[in-house]
Amino acid sequence: MILRSVRKMAVLPPELTEKPEDRCLEDAVEDALRFDEDIENASFYGEMLPEGAKQLEFRGCRFEKCDFSTLRDTRVSFVDCVFDHCDTSGAVMEKSALQRVRFAGCRMTGCRFSEGTLMNVTFEDCQMDYVCFDKEKVQHVRIIRCTMKESMWIECRMSDFDMDECRLDGSEFARMPLKGLDLSRCPFSYLRVEVQSLRGLRVTREQAMTLSLLLGLEITD
Repeated sequence: MILRSVRKMAVLPPELTEKPEDRCLEDAVEDALRFDEDIENASFYGEMLPEGAKQLEFRGCRFEKCDFSTLRDTRVSFVDCVFDHCDTSGAVMEKSALQRVRFAGCRMTGCRFSEGTLMNVTFEDCQMDYVCFDKEKVQHVRIIRCTMKESMWIECRMSDFDMDECRLDGSEFARMPLKGLDLSRCPFSYLRVEVQSLRGLRVTREQAMTLSLLLGLEITD
C-alpha cells in the first residue's frame, strides 16, 4: 500500500437530482441489461438486487433499505449515489468504480472491494466488520463512526484518507507503509501489522503501548 500524506480536502458529495424517479430495481436492471444503458436518476426503496446482475452502471441514484448482498460482479460502477440503511454484507465489488458516493447506516459486514477505485466516498455509522479492501485505489475517502473489527487492508494506494471514531480491533494492514495514517481517534485493543510498516503512523500514547507489544518490548513502571 502507498499512503500519501497530503492536505485534507473536502470530500465531494453525490450530485443528485431534486426528485429522482421511483423505480423497481429488478425492472431497472432488466432494462439496463437489455438495452445496454446506464441506470440514471432513480430512487429505490426496500428492493433486492437481482442475482446475476452484471456490469451495471448507476448514476444519480438513491437506495434506501435495499439489499445488495447478492452482488458478485466485476466492473460495477456507482457515480453520484447514496446508500441509506442498505445491506451490502458479503457483496464483492471487484474492479469496480465508486465516485461521489455516500453510505449511511449501512450493514456492510464482510463486503469486499478489490482492485477498484473509491473516490470522494464517505462511510458514516456503518457496520463494516470483516470488510476487505484489496489493492484498491482510495482517494478523498472518509470513514466515520463505523465498526471495523477485523477489517483487512491489503496493498491499497491511498491519498487524502481519514478514519474517525472507528472501532478497529483485530484489523490487519498488510504489505503497506502506514506513514501519514492517523488512528488516534480510532480505538483498538490490537492490530495485525508488520513492524517495519509502523514508522510515521499517528497514534495516542495508549495505542503506542499496545503496538509496542509487536516489538517484543517489556514495559516496566
